[in-house]
Amino acid sequence: MSSKKIVIKVDFVRAKCKAVAMTVVAKIPGVKSLVADDEKGTMTVVGEVDVVQVVGELRKAKFTAEVVSVEPEKKPEPAAPPKKPDDPPKKPDPPPPCPPPPCCPGCNSCRPACQCAAAPGGGVVLYEVEADGYGCIIA
Repeated sequence: MSSKKIVIKVDFVRAKCKAVAMTVVAKIPGVKSLVADDEKGTMTVVGEVDVVQVVGELRKAKFTAEVVSVEPEKKPEPAAPPKKPDDPPKKPDPPPPCPPPPCCPGCNSCRPACQCAAAPGGGVVLYEVEADGYGCIIA
């Protein structure tokens, strides 16, 4: 016998009636789960049970029972495996390069493009021109 989902309309007058009806149905062999809905007045039975037996037991206990639906039990869908990230983790950006050291007066070693060396012949030449790319004034 295969597992079924059976919905039965049962008259529940009060909470004690509901408890008695659930106890009667729960004693039937093969019942997996049992849910009673007070608002709709229905009882849902899931398991390998006979519909006629369930209704018969409820009627023996003096309940009016009417079958609403019988359908095969729906198996829960297996959970989808978690998705793997498509992109590999990004590597952190390299640190920015250190700024060049400040130019010292009369020195060409730190900025070779700086033309502030003394003129040949021993005299000093003064330039008031901005050096290309360094933003300093050669004097």
